[in-house]
Amino acid sequence: MENKVSDFKLAESILRSICREKGCNFIDTNIDFDNEESIENGFLSIGKTKNVAHTIYKIVSEYINNSIYIFGSPLVDEAQEKERFLINFSASLRGLIYKENEYDDYLEELTLQNLYQKTLIWILMKDIVCPVFHLPLMDVRIVTGSNSYIDIARYYEEGEIIKENDINYPFVFVNEINNRPVQNAFLFVEVLKFYGLSPIEVIQELFSSDIYRKVEGLLTLTFDDKSNVEMFISTLIKILDIDLRSFRVASKLNKLNKFAQFRNNWDASSQWWYLGMIEGMLEPVRGAEWSTYESLQPYVEQFWDKVEKIREKKEKSGNFDGIPFNELLRLKSTQTVGYKTDPNITLQGLLSSDRVW
Repeated sequence: MENKVSDFKLAESILRSICREKGCNFIDTNIDFDNEESIENGFLSIGKTKNVAHTIYKIVSEYINNSIYIFGSPLVDEAQEKERFLINFSASLRGLIYKENEYDDYLEELTLQNLYQKTLIWILMKDIVCPVFHLPLMDVRIVTGSNSYIDIARYYEEGEIIKENDINYPFVFVNEINNRPVQNAFLFVEVLKFYGLSPIEVIQELFSSDIYRKVEGLLTLTFDDKSNVEMFISTLIKILDIDLRSFRVASKLNKLNKFAQFRNNWDASSQWWYLGMIEGMLEPVRGAEWSTYESLQPYVEQFWDKVEKIREKKEKSGNFDGIPFNELLRLKSTQTVGYKTDPNITLQGLLSSDRVW
C-alpha cells in the first residue's frame, strides 16, 4: 500500500506549519519504508522504524533534509537551526507519545474491539455528534496493536485491506501509545470519517456553539487532569490544522488564549512554537492595548526625572560612582505606599516607628 506524508497527521501538521512560515505550499510526498525509492523519484526514504513516534520523526526530518529537492530551496536555512529544531522535536514527540515516561509492554498480537468499548468516543458520537448532525448511531470495529507504519489512528474502508479467506469490513486501526488524550483525539477524527463526516466541519460546529460546554464537560469527566482536556482539544486543533479564529464561542469562554499559550503539556522541552504555529494564526486578530501603559507613563517619567537630577548633582560634585540602590528605593517609596512619605528620610527612619522592640 502506498503511503504519503498526509497519512501521518501530526507530521503533516508540523510540516504544513513550517511551509506556511517559509511562504511555500506544502507538497504531499510519497513515503518509502523499504529504501527502494529515492527523492529523485518523488519518495521520502524512511526505512525501518521502531514505532510510530520514530516514524513521525523520520518523516519530518527527511522532509526537511530533502526540502531542496522538493521545493528547490531548503525549508530551514541554517544547519544549527535545523539541528536544534529536530532535537527539540524529537524530545517533544517522545513526551507526546509516551506520556509521563510510562512504558507498557504492548501486545504483540492485534486485538479486536468495538467502538462502544471506547467510552469517550462512543458517548461523543451517541449524545453529541449524531444528534447534532441527525445521524443514526453506528458501531465500527476497532483493531488495536503496535505498528510503526500506520498513524496513531487510521480508518480503513471495507475492502481496503484485502487478505485471502478473510471477511473484509470497515475498521479503525489504533496504535498502542501511552497517551490517552492524544490517542482518543486521533480516534475521534477517524471515527468521524467512518460516519462520512468532515472532521474539520464537525469540530468547528461543535466549538462554535454552546455545545462546546457539553464537550468540555464530558472531557473533564473522562480525564483525571485538566491538562489532559487541553491536550485532547489541542491535538484536534493541530492535526486538523484548524484556524482558531473560527472558535467564536471558545473565545468568549476565554479558551482561545489558553489554547494559544498551551504548549508544554506535550513536553517541557517543546520548541515547535518558534516556528509560529498558533501564534501566527492569532497575530492577524490581535490589537494593541495601551491604557495601562499610558496611565503609568507619567509616574515612570517623574521617577526617572528625579534619578537624572540626582545623577547630574553627583557628577557636578565630582563624586559620582553610581546611584545607590537605597536611594532609588527612597525615590520610589512615594509611588509604592498608600500614604505620603518623605523621600529624604532613610528606610531606617521610615521603619523605626513601626518596629516593636
